[in-house]
Amino acid sequence: MTTPKKLIRQRFDVLEKGRTATHGRAEASQPIGGAGGNLLFIGLPGSGRKTLARAAAGRLGLTYAETAGPAGAAELDALAHAEAARMAGPASQAGLDQLLARSGQAIALTGVDLGASEVRERLRAAGKVFYLMSVAPILAKRLGDLSRLEELAGAVAAHEPFFLQTAHFVLPLDATPEEMADNVAEKACL
Repeated sequence: MTTPKKLIRQRFDVLEKGRTATHGRAEASQPIGGAGGNLLFIGLPGSGRKTLARAAAGRLGLTYAETAGPAGAAELDALAHAEAARMAGPASQAGLDQLLARSGQAIALTGVDLGASEVRERLRAAGKVFYLMSVAPILAKRLGDLSRLEELAGAVAAHEPFFLQTAHFVLPLDATPEEMADNVAEKACL
């Protein structure tokens, strides 16, 4: 796992004699991803989790991984029935636990039910969690299915509170992919 070496560093003299303060980015003082050593990307289908996780992995020398949950429209259906899946699926929880036990990864999480506080806590402990926040029209356009606009609006309303409770950082989708990757690289070293 590598850390970026060319980070911005600025020094400003303050009005108190003999005191200085340094602001901005400097050499990473802890492993990328914090104590858990991973970067985790959450959000609804169409938010770009996989694309950003791959970009972060390449830029920061991490391994790309993703959960084996359903994606796209199937993920929305699975999230709508998350309570039933939670009651039925220790196998999927075991797979998630195995994935989170490793470090040095950029993980795109798909089909993970964040309704249980234990799951949110495990994700936060496994590394830094990035929520790719969006609105239904952008998601529908990215998925190429504007007929699902109402369904996506309902999914945003239902799941955003859990995403916000899980995330260490929120990334709005109004930035370019390059700006988002820069944002992740900066926050990964905090």
